[in-house]
Amino acid sequence: RNLWILECVAKYSFAPALWAALERSEFYHLLIQRFLRWAAREAKNTRDGKALGGKARNLLSSMYPDIAGRLNRPVSNEVADKILAVASALLSNPSAVNADNLQKLLGE
Repeated sequence: RNLWILECVAKYSFAPALWAALERSEFYHLLIQRFLRWAAREAKNTRDGKALGGKARNLLSSMYPDIAGRLNRPVSNEVADKILAVASALLSNPSAVNADNLQKLLGE
């Protein structure tokens, strides 16, 4: 349900303001890690991944337009393995969440 609310908000012009406000949260990196894990688990065909992976990819695309092209479709198994293995270490704090680090995870 909460993802649905964020998806609805992402469609409006004030979405960038919401994303900027979320970036200030001390838990922002955990939110992005969760979205990435859902996208990775979608590639692994897990129940939660199939249900939430597409929504997570859409939200990440809205938050980070620079990587939107990489998230048009489910990630590959290789990228999913990389996300599941290193996302929590690479995105260990809110300041580490940026387009460059996300591109490293998703493949350049």
